[in-house]
Amino acid sequence: MRELDPASLEALASSYRLASCIYAAAELGLPDLMVAGARDDEDLAREAGCHAPTLRRVLRMLAAEGVFTEDDDGRFGLTSFSHRLLSNVQDSARSMVLGWHALPAAYRAFGALSSAVRTGENAFTATFGTRFHDYLDAHPKEAAAYESAMESTVEGFREVAASYDFSSSETIVDVGGGQGAWLLAVLERYPATRGVLFDLPRVLAGAPARLAEHPAGERIEVVAGDMFSSIPAGGDIYLLSTVLRCFEEDEALLVLNNCRAAMSKISTQLALEMVVPPGRGQGWTATSDVVAMVVYGGRDRTENDWRGLFWRAGLSLSRMVPADEPFSLVEAVPEGTAKSMG
Repeated sequence: MRELDPASLEALASSYRLASCIYAAAELGLPDLMVAGARDDEDLAREAGCHAPTLRRVLRMLAAEGVFTEDDDGRFGLTSFSHRLLSNVQDSARSMVLGWHALPAAYRAFGALSSAVRTGENAFTATFGTRFHDYLDAHPKEAAAYESAMESTVEGFREVAASYDFSSSETIVDVGGGQGAWLLAVLERYPATRGVLFDLPRVLAGAPARLAEHPAGERIEVVAGDMFSSIPAGGDIYLLSTVLRCFEEDEALLVLNNCRAAMSKISTQLALEMVVPPGRGQGWTATSDVVAMVVYGGRDRTENDWRGLFWRAGLSLSRMVPADEPFSLVEAVPEGTAKSMG
């Protein structure tokens, strides 16, 4: 457990103000307008379509916090920090800022946290009257930002793909697979393997065009459907990438039951998840669990939690494979098979 400086309490409690300004700068594309050099507020406002006096006040705050530079002539430029808000750089965090870390709907849900703690109700549902993914269905702009954020982690997917041996799998079914970044990362390493990308119709709308940009995309079949109803059969491996953490036990179990119904006796279930270590809350995993609770109405789980959840679905947890920190691949197989019995 880290120790905080008591004098930092006010700054920490008001950090949402800086986060909101960073979000605004990223959404307006201001860092991209500074690539060629420092610009004054009038210049930036004209290109970004903003009210210059208001923009200047926000820019000055961001410069005071070290996000941008401000010279004696009132021009604002990039720092190494704001460089990561550029849209087309290797280590860009822009998509994650806009679609996840500072997603406006998630930010508003955290405002209802104290009420949710009193009642046990999901904070997002209490705020918007609907679950997170249902909200996205009705708000295409935020849905696109969220999907872009999830897809921006492709480098992490490549590291995960390298941590597990998929060589004996002819067909991999990616359940709730978004635009297919997970499958592409795996199939790039295993040219004899085919994939099935399964998700809601809204989520898959742009997937064919995205997959067509990659040679491995030719080996991926796109199937629209609802994981709470049924899941395509015929897979050797069923992938769930940070899907189950979006749900509490009953809904997670329903998804796993549908996977189990689609699996053969020799299929394997894989879940890419953060596994909560035993003992006290530790940094990232403790924060991640609260985010899952507030936004999704779900949870992160310990190894014993995963073992029990899989068992209820007729699956036996066989091993935990460390993947891209802080994630692990939780592997399970049908109960009663030779694989489950060691």
